[in-house]
Amino acid sequence: MRGRSDHRAVGVVISLLLVVAVLGLLFAPDLLVLWLVLAGLSGGSSLVLALALVGERSPSAAHTGRLSGWLRASGTCWPPRDRLGRAVLFAATGSWNYPLLAVIAVASSSSSCRSWRAATGSPIRPSPMPPRPRREAVR
Repeated sequence: MRGRSDHRAVGVVISLLLVVAVLGLLFAPDLLVLWLVLAGLSGGSSLVLALALVGERSPSAAHTGRLSGWLRASGTCWPPRDRLGRAVLFAATGSWNYPLLAVIAVASSSSSCRSWRAATGSPIRPSPMPPRPRREAVR
């Protein structure tokens, strides 16, 4: 990643790995292990890319730490919502095809668009840091 200023292709390839994995689950379920490995590579790689972009584009170490903490915290909030949405869709339709098609739609549109936009090289502009409270001397 170092030495490159444009990481869009990496972000798009990572997003497409998930699309290929889900399409594989739909059309060739006999190769389940291969599709699960591809999906795992996509998920792990997207996390690494997101954290690398934060570290690369942040103006200071303090800002990097704040933003990285926010990303990790917000990243743990989304998966349960995704799972619940897929479960509701499965319960409504009685088939896994529709939840998997929803995963394909989300992965191919939003992930690719966000990767393309986020990897263009623009720096992350920090919000102003709140002032630290002063500690009083102990007497």
